[in-house]
Amino acid sequence: MRAPPVTLSGEFNMYSTIIVPLDGSPAAEHALPWALSIAQQEGTSLHLVRVHQLQMPIMVGTEMTADVAVDEVIRHQEMEYLTELTARLAKVSTVPVHASLLEGSVAEAIHERAQLDKADLIVLTTHGRGAFASFWLGSAADAIVRRATTPTLLVRPTGEHAADLTARPFLKRLVIPLDGSDLAERIVGPALKLGMACGADYDLVMVLEAVPNIEAIAARKVKIPGGWMPEATLAKAEAYLEHIAHKMRGHSVIVHQKVIPHGAAASTILEYAKTHGNPVIALATHGRSGLRKLLLGSTADKIIRAAAMPVLVYHPADAD
Repeated sequence: MRAPPVTLSGEFNMYSTIIVPLDGSPAAEHALPWALSIAQQEGTSLHLVRVHQLQMPIMVGTEMTADVAVDEVIRHQEMEYLTELTARLAKVSTVPVHASLLEGSVAEAIHERAQLDKADLIVLTTHGRGAFASFWLGSAADAIVRRATTPTLLVRPTGEHAADLTARPFLKRLVIPLDGSDLAERIVGPALKLGMACGADYDLVMVLEAVPNIEAIAARKVKIPGGWMPEATLAKAEAYLEHIAHKMRGHSVIVHQKVIPHGAAASTILEYAKTHGNPVIALATHGRSGLRKLLLGSTADKIIRAAAMPVLVYHPADAD
């Protein structure tokens, strides 16, 4: 385990724009209390976006086209929804809010808008529609996570009821899982920025795998639940987390470290978060998709899909 490639020197700029993707459903609006809370603490604005796609394809001769009249009606309804929601938010918050109706594929349109706005954060719920809605994050949220290179806060809807737009969730703690890799470390900067905006503390957590072969125990191994662990491995892991924690503390934040020397990474991280007040979990992902990812998964994917608490995800532009 080596020193992290990320640099945490200098000042972190305040958030300028937070994007909230919506689809007109009550479930999607459950992202708004979190977005409003962060925006209010940072004194920044919200940009509500909805992606319009052509509706009601019909055959004209040998080609498929859209019913222009029907499409225009739907487009008008979608814009009316954004206008009405903006008015509702103005009644419960002083956060500046504006809205846009975008065109094209959902993930690409939101990614391009985030780049155009130079957005600091995307906040969205992990519900979805269609056959895969209950299997993964929901097709739209899954695609956004894999495409967008803007840090994205994923929030699970709290029940079937409409979101309480007057609620202001308070971020007290971020759990940052690290494994010694370049990719995992890339989340530290975005997590530090979010936590500093909200006055949160941080937990750096590393899960190690124990050595199961008891008969092959050599000197300088310690007994732990599930097996044995070389003392040198534990020491290196602790020194690695301390190195990153030291850099973070340079920004006057409180950082805790925890090396867990046994257990499956994803389930252990989720259990740790659950027993430490259900904080936001922050992690980086490479954004890959396909059959291999569907069958094998990864620690990041498993955490994102199983977490009941919000998850801050960062997909670096060069991580693919």
